Amino acid sequence: KLLGNSRVDYTLMISADIYSTSLIKFIKEKTTTSCANYQFDGLHRFPKIYDRIPLFDHFYVFDESDISNTDYPVDMATNFYFPHLCEDLPQPQYDFYFTGSHQVSRLHHINDFADWATGQGFTLDFTIIGKNIRNNYLPQIHTKNDLISFRDNIINSQLSRVLVDFVINEHKGLSFRTFEALGMKKKLITTNAEVKKYNFYHPNNIFIWPENNSGDLKDFLQRPYHPIAPEISQQYAFSNWVKRILHIE
Repeated sequence: KLLGNSRVDYTLMISADIYSTSLIKFIKEKTTTSCANYQFDGLHRFPKIYDRIPLFDHFYVFDESDISNTDYPVDMATNFYFPHLCEDLPQPQYDFYFTGSHQVSRLHHINDFADWATGQGFTLDFTIIGKNIRNNYLPQIHTKNDLISFRDNIINSQLSRVLVDFVINEHKGLSFRTFEALGMKKKLITTNAEVKKYNFYHPNNIFIWPENNSGDLKDFLQRPYHPIAPEISQQYAFSNWVKRILHIE
């Protein structure tokens, strides 16, 4: 209905497993230059996507291991950050922030970190999304049934001194939290050791938990943030990301 008889130069879909193949084909026919999809979760977690891969001119995955998990040609792309949401940040109101869905594979890491952090006198804002999960988590961790909005998640990130990220076993791709920390120039604590392969990694800024011990973490928190060269951090800004995905020179 929106397109009518008109055409568009570019189409970008995100996680196209939620769309019917007929809708994708229709939009592809209306696209004159490039029709692309970005799958920001592991392919095997949403298997409907496999049949949709060949419908696109360009198809990107955020987990490098997924390149070998399909017979179709796919390319690697990371997540990104929005620069305008990383400027004029307020003063932090707590030390650590994390919000994510309930996943058994990261449950013990979340509880262990929350126990250590509060035991050391740090403040945290941890919220886990899921039904009937209250008994799985320590009292200092909030649980709720409903998702929070992207806007509220960004506001919470802005109010934290350090962002925390707990990867799940089903993939090794870097989460949005990784790039929001990069854009906001905040420190990141993550259980995803893959981050060390990237050009923005610096041990003053990113700590791998629990690869290092809690004594190392104390030292990490005291070290100053190491500025990342703009030509590196801007590679992961949305404006550059979308040009690459859509093959815009």
